[in-house]
Amino acid sequence: MSRARTDSQSSGPDHAAFEEDMNLPAIEEVPIKLYGGMRMPELIGNLPPIPSLRLPEQPSEVFTFDFLKKVFGGRAVSSGWWVIPPKTREMRLFPQLKSFRTLNSDYDPLLPRRPGEHGVQLSCILAEVDDEHLTFPLFIRRGQGGYKYYGTYTEPRYSDRLGGDEMRQVPEYVKKHWASQIGSIPRDGKIPKHNETIRAAWPQVPVGWLTENNKKLIPYQERYHDDHEENPVTRPITAEEADEIGEDEILKAFETADTDTAPSMRFYYEYLQCVGYDHDFYTKLVSKKLELEP
Repeated sequence: MSRARTDSQSSGPDHAAFEEDMNLPAIEEVPIKLYGGMRMPELIGNLPPIPSLRLPEQPSEVFTFDFLKKVFGGRAVSSGWWVIPPKTREMRLFPQLKSFRTLNSDYDPLLPRRPGEHGVQLSCILAEVDDEHLTFPLFIRRGQGGYKYYGTYTEPRYSDRLGGDEMRQVPEYVKKHWASQIGSIPRDGKIPKHNETIRAAWPQVPVGWLTENNKKLIPYQERYHDDHEENPVTRPITAEEADEIGEDEILKAFETADTDTAPSMRFYYEYLQCVGYDHDFYTKLVSKKLELEP
């Protein structure tokens, strides 16, 4: 027979009688903006807006990716980041242009919403570029539409890696997008950057123990692991092993704790600070579009 709960049982703990330490830090309630459920990193949130940013009368011209690639050229160094080799710049419409970015807000909730705004790209692939490529024109699209010019941007700081708690804020659709990209298993193997990203995230494989004179390797067997005082010699997973890791395994790796020994896949914040709007650049680009796509 169950017994009815008393008021004190149902109302939770009574803190009125507890003598609180008044020297503890104060508790403050502050308004927080969420972008698709995520907080904007403090670095970007604290950047001042560009004063008196002036846009052209028609700032919403749309450009296809094929058009941008034809005009700019370039090779991919990360997701949506294109670097233009020096030898090909002279023959281009913009010979001083060294790099550009093409991003998609469908799976990037922290991107700028309007030209001149600051923002963040979420990426699983750590970009490795020279400092000369850290200032670029930014183009963003939504859905299947074309790309719009948002201004000239720079990375005010190198990328930061999201921790386990921040990973819980990343929307599921963003994780699924990246898992499908990195976890897809093409017949001829994964894209090298995807393969490298998996190999960096996956734990190393034990191969054995060295003998006392370090001249012989005793093959690793899990049942003998506790018999050895030393940690086993390990190796990274091979490119072939990384090729076999699929979407479901990537999704699980997003959820592991920071100190877990299991595979731990993380996003990086790629910071985007707007530093201006190049009217001449935009005007020339629109004119070139009318020339090539009348």
